[in-house]
Amino acid sequence: MERRTAEYIRDNALLAPGERVVCALSGGCDSVCLLLLLTKLAGELGLAGVSALHVNHGIRGEEAERDEAFCRELCERLGVPLTVRHEDIPKIAAASGESLEEAGRRRRLEIFAEEAKARGAKVAAAHHLNDQAETLLMSLARGTGPAGLAGMRPLREDARGFTLIRPLLRASREEIEAYAAAQGTGWCEDSTNASGENSRSRLRAEVLPVLEDLWPGAARHAAALAAKLAAQEDFLDRLAWKALEKLRRPDGSIDADALRREDPVLRQRIFALWLEENGGLKDVGEVHYAALEDLLSGQSGRKIRLPGGRTVLLEQTGLRLISGPARRDGTETEENAPADLSDRFETRVFPAGKNPEIQKKQYTKRLDYDTINGTLCFRTRRKGDYLTLPGGGRQSLQDFFVNEKIPSGRRDRVPLAADGSHILWIVGYRISEAAKITDNTKTIIEIRYGGDHEETSSGRSDQQ
Repeated sequence: MERRTAEYIRDNALLAPGERVVCALSGGCDSVCLLLLLTKLAGELGLAGVSALHVNHGIRGEEAERDEAFCRELCERLGVPLTVRHEDIPKIAAASGESLEEAGRRRRLEIFAEEAKARGAKVAAAHHLNDQAETLLMSLARGTGPAGLAGMRPLREDARGFTLIRPLLRASREEIEAYAAAQGTGWCEDSTNASGENSRSRLRAEVLPVLEDLWPGAARHAAALAAKLAAQEDFLDRLAWKALEKLRRPDGSIDADALRREDPVLRQRIFALWLEENGGLKDVGEVHYAALEDLLSGQSGRKIRLPGGRTVLLEQTGLRLISGPARRDGTETEENAPADLSDRFETRVFPAGKNPEIQKKQYTKRLDYDTINGTLCFRTRRKGDYLTLPGGGRQSLQDFFVNEKIPSGRRDRVPLAADGSHILWIVGYRISEAAKITDNTKTIIEIRYGGDHEETSSGRSDQQ
């Protein structure tokens, strides 16, 4: 275990001689194993220092106090400097509107950044092979691209200004437990890990054991796939960076004609890298990349707005990114990029059975899953949207809004479930005729909207 961990650290350039490292220590088996390995390997790796950080989240009462006391005793026995931080995560979550899990993760990363800066060190986390497999499966189930399936990286430069390393990503949970047990230090068990209180713990307790029973080595295979995809993602990013450098023009725009000639897969990466270096990718989703594609194929003078107050303008031969709202004048038309509303919807898919029930609730609809030809997405409107009418005709979304007398100021906020430009459900109003359940329906998708109902109010009962 020690030899393989040292090799992994060297192979991935996680730590260099003379560097310091802070071990994120929860008191659980994984983090205890990591701390033991780092202290044993410090001399071999030429490290300038190993310390530990424990965060008491103020959630698990006596169990949390037990964990803290264990960490203090362990670090004293090992001669490792320990920093303990007490946080009231329930209070932080209530103030921010986040879940306990989200607030805890955010605050931990902020504390990691503070400790890394104070000690001039990298931060080591004890994520391992099984965690990687769980991350891949969760990303797959939620709906993600190759970047999401690449999972956690051995080394990550966090936006908060610190370097996070994961020296145990190649080690399985069984190997970690065996090593920690052999050292005789013990560890603390977190009761929430087996409680099924969150999606990851349920996946760990209920799903992965079944996969391992059906296909032994399933977790290791999933983690290996994540590593391969990560390498491919890095390779494609390098290609995209090279392409972006060639596309840059002296006036700050990028060459639109040359961009059109790039493969669509590489083009989206170029868009992502371009936006990332000009304001970041916060709140940028698939709908925005689709809007950029539409813009690139349109006429010069068009523009779209993107998250972060940015505007992308298509000029005669280039694309220009402008910080803040673009200027209106008589030669330009302004078009808003649709907002990605994926976090406001929930879906489930199931067999139709005989006499399938049609959901009558205003904010939950059941559709014929097999009528969806592309990728289902949840967003606001964009140019070219339409819905199918009884008899097979089409009606543009714009005409629907006009006929329904929906105020123009509300139209850009109405939530939509869409298959490309085909609108399957205008939340609060109606579903497309083409997506309705019939006697021939084999598979049903149920979609529930849980966002702001004020923006969906039609003033009448929702049409099926």
